[in-house]
Amino acid sequence: MSTEHEFKLLNNKMKTGEATETERTRWSELKAEFLAGQTENEKRKHQRANIAIDVVFTNDDELLRAVCWSLGAGGIGIELDGEFPIDAEHDIRLTLPNIDSPVLVRVRVAWTGGGRVGFEFLNLPNEVKDHIDALVWEEVDVSDL
Repeated sequence: MSTEHEFKLLNNKMKTGEATETERTRWSELKAEFLAGQTENEKRKHQRANIAIDVVFTNDDELLRAVCWSLGAGGIGIELDGEFPIDAEHDIRLTLPNIDSPVLVRVRVAWTGGGRVGFEFLNLPNEVKDHIDALVWEEVDVSDL
């Protein structure tokens, strides 16, 4: 079985929460191998992808729905109008595929500009982080890495 095929099978199990601990470890090893092949300009700690998910954002006790345009295990980029000071912390609710109820996550404003805000996840549980990572990696053509 090719490495790419093995990764896709493992990624599917990660997405659905069916991976064993051994499979989770192998999945992490393969991700590291693929990321190691990136050029200096492409390197980042977490892979990102454009994934449409529902986001509910709390700002000064006001609930706002937002559009996600970039998602990764380390953070999320959303289209959102308003003033958002760098390093300010907020709560957001993410509705993710294959997870029954929305996930409440604490985030920090990493950057803003052009009607978009980049948030870093602060308290993402490991199982949710792995789930997001699997969703993102499903969108990645690992043969290009």
